[in-house]
Amino acid sequence: MNTATQLLRTLRRTTPRLARTLNTRSGPSAPSMLIRQPWKTRTAALLTAGGSATILRAAWAPTSKRAMCASAAASSVSDSIAVSAKPAAHISDIDILLYQYKICPFCNKIKAFLDFYGLKYRTVEVNPLSKDEIKNQLDTTYRKVPICVINGETVCDSSVILQTLQDLLHDRGVLLPSHHTTPRLLAKEQEEQEETSSSTSSVERVWTEWVDKDLAVLLFPNITRNFPESWQAFAYINDVDTFSTTQKMLNRVLGPVAMWAAQGKIKKKYNIEDERAAMFKAVYKWADAVEASGDKFQGGRLPSLADVCVFGCLRSISGLDTHTEVVNDPRVKEWYNAMAIVVGPTTEE
Repeated sequence: MNTATQLLRTLRRTTPRLARTLNTRSGPSAPSMLIRQPWKTRTAALLTAGGSATILRAAWAPTSKRAMCASAAASSVSDSIAVSAKPAAHISDIDILLYQYKICPFCNKIKAFLDFYGLKYRTVEVNPLSKDEIKNQLDTTYRKVPICVINGETVCDSSVILQTLQDLLHDRGVLLPSHHTTPRLLAKEQEEQEETSSSTSSVERVWTEWVDKDLAVLLFPNITRNFPESWQAFAYINDVDTFSTTQKMLNRVLGPVAMWAAQGKIKKKYNIEDERAAMFKAVYKWADAVEASGDKFQGGRLPSLADVCVFGCLRSISGLDTHTEVVNDPRVKEWYNAMAIVVGPTTEE
């Protein structure tokens, strides 16, 4: 078999895997020629442009490099994880509608949990300026996101939403033991163990609270450090199909200005002097916990609830400069890539 034939067969075999990985990591808008072009067309173009050397360069382009790293992570992760993919994927009697901002870390914490378990859900993108979707569609005075309508019941605040989902999954027998962090489940453990204060679930509860009170609040001042980054953060508005042209224009112009202006207030409220230093201090605290586990995840062989929540928060700013700095840090990269594989593709409908 000649070299050209071998290259063709190798490229044909690996392209679907790379495409799936890129879709998982970057979403439907991933700027990858690997996804958009048929393999034969791409192969012909690469061979014409310079043979095997060109193929190797193209395969090692930045986007493809990330995909290959994710594929390598997948191999090692799959060998060490004994949890079935999407443990709640068979459940169809839980109707979930999530009101969100796409870049909200608290919203994405909930979405990561739903994606990990395989629960199908729908989302409503809320207009950050008017919040009309909440005012017109929900009977609540609560005006923050996330708000989740679960089987017709409106549940507000990400921590309460998460507890509600945990209890529902526990009742159906699919909630992982390390994810028993709600007051109800902790009380049940106390009856069974008498030493709940030192139980794994209690430790996980501390970490999930840390995600809300420390990590998540640091993301806003970091993605709005200056006007260009604030502008970058609000780019998602252009892709919201439910917004009119006028709504998109107003949010695209006024949103970054408002976010940039609010950055100082947020820093003062949480006593943050250097937002980048504070963020990496928090991220390294998490990296220490992962390393202390002696395995891929903070939860050990299986992702803990904290693993899922931290991943969701960081995934919320995917594509932004802050996200690039964090996930490419050597202390975070392997864990993040492993979590991207375990959480898998979104179950949003």
